[in-house]
Amino acid sequence: MTKTSRAACRGADSLIVMRKAAGINESTYVQMSESCIIGAKRMPLNPADDPAVIDNVKEDSSMRRRFVIEAVMVATYGQLLVPSRPVDYIIPYSTIMELYDMKEGPEPVMDDPDDDRHVKQKIGELIEFFAEPLNKKKIERALQVPWRESSPLLLNDNVSFIVIHAIDNAQYGETFDPIETEQILTAMKYQVPLLTDQLELQDRIIEAEVPVQVFDIEDFEYAVEVGTEADWEPSRDL
Repeated sequence: MTKTSRAACRGADSLIVMRKAAGINESTYVQMSESCIIGAKRMPLNPADDPAVIDNVKEDSSMRRRFVIEAVMVATYGQLLVPSRPVDYIIPYSTIMELYDMKEGPEPVMDDPDDDRHVKQKIGELIEFFAEPLNKKKIERALQVPWRESSPLLLNDNVSFIVIHAIDNAQYGETFDPIETEQILTAMKYQVPLLTDQLELQDRIIEAEVPVQVFDIEDFEYAVEVGTEADWEPSRDL
């Protein structure tokens, strides 16, 4: 992520505030992550055990939009935490590791000093979120096998993160760096759009005729609203 490509952090002030605003405390968060929550009903982890539950799931399950994104985008752009429809962000694990360097490193993330301090604070909160015991356990399970995805990490009713153990196979090594390649391969594997604020990356994807759909962060709400039917995935058991 280049510092010149980042806009000021907007929208929700804090991951913690977002969870509190949704009425999710730590104990409730754990329960929700271990169960399938359908509306106001608390469903068993395995709905197949109860035929009556299946009908409820079919009737009440919401459709979630999915995007591949690097972790720092979530800390930089607050509007990503308050989408108009439910969203799953698929995040390559390597971009989570980048957060530590961005938070502690001397290189600014943003050009403006005030914006830089603010975004680095949000990066710290995001690191804490991924380090929470339940989330950490889910991520560690995903890291056991290449291209394994974690169980959803629930932030609020409309936002969850799925961490993927992506592997750079140098398929696009001459055109894209390893982090960019992992994002592209992840988008190809899951056949979902890639969301980025880097116009230069978008141009290179188009010029290289990479078979992925890419949206600019500024078009986020449009991307959420106009996704084709193939882009939508039924809500997964949380």
